[in-house]
Amino acid sequence: MASYSDQINAAQAAHRAVLAIESTSTQKVRNAFSDWQVGIHTKQSIRYELERIVRSAYRSSAAVAATAASQQSGLSGWSPTPVFNNEYLQQLLKDVRKNLRAYKATKDPDQRRKFQMWIEFSAQVAAGAGATEQSLEAYKELSDFGYRVVKGWMANFQDHTPCEDCLALHGTVIGLDDSFPRPAGSGRPYVSLQGPPRHPRCQCHLVLLIQALDNAFDKPDFSHPDTGRSTLSTEDVKSMSAGVFKSVVAVLKAIVAKFRRRK
Repeated sequence: MASYSDQINAAQAAHRAVLAIESTSTQKVRNAFSDWQVGIHTKQSIRYELERIVRSAYRSSAAVAATAASQQSGLSGWSPTPVFNNEYLQQLLKDVRKNLRAYKATKDPDQRRKFQMWIEFSAQVAAGAGATEQSLEAYKELSDFGYRVVKGWMANFQDHTPCEDCLALHGTVIGLDDSFPRPAGSGRPYVSLQGPPRHPRCQCHLVLLIQALDNAFDKPDFSHPDTGRSTLSTEDVKSMSAGVFKSVVAVLKAIVAKFRRRK
C-alpha cells in the first residue's frame, strides 16, 4: 500500500484535474451568456445549455475521482460504481433554473451580473461535489474489500487564504461515513459536511486515505500547506497532460457501458 504522503500527493494531482474542469465550466457559463446576447441561444435553449454545463462539470470530475480511486486501490480491473445523478446534483440544477429566472425577470445590469455569478458558482460547486461524492462512493466500495478508509479535509493555502471555518477544518481526519465537525459559531454549510465544498467558492478538497498493515500505524501529515492550487485559464487546461484526459475518457466509457448493462 502506498504511503500516506504518496496518497496525499495523488489526491492533490486529481484535485488539479478537477480545478481544470472547474475553470473551463465557469468559462463555458460565461460563453453561454455571451452567445445568448448575440442570438445564438433562445430563452429556452440557454436553460438547457447551462444545465448541460453543470451536469458535465459534475460527471467529468466524478470520472477523475473514479480514475484516482481505481489507480490508488491497485485492484486490477476494478472501477467504482458511477455517481451520475443524485440529490446534490439535482439541487444545483434547481439553483441554476431559479437564478436564470431571476436573471430574465430583471433589466438591471448589476442584478443580472449577480445572478450570472451564482450560476457560475453552481458550475464550480458541481465540479467539486462530483469529485467528492464519487470518491466517497468509490472508497465505500473499497472498504467492502477489507480496506479501512479515512478521509481528511485539505484547505488551499496557495494564492488563497482559507476562511476561518475551512482553516479550522484543515487537517481533520475522520471515518469515511462520518461528518466533519462544524466549527463553533460557524454559519450554515453549503449542503453538508461529508466533505468539501463547504460554501460557494470553497477551494478545499477531500483526501481519502487507504489504511493497510504496512501503514496502519503511520499518521497522515496535513501540516504543510497545499501547494497544488493555481488559477487555471482555458489555455492552462488545454496544455494539461494528454494522459490524464485519456484516462478520464476511458473511465467515462467504462462507466457508461456498466450503466447501460444495468438498465
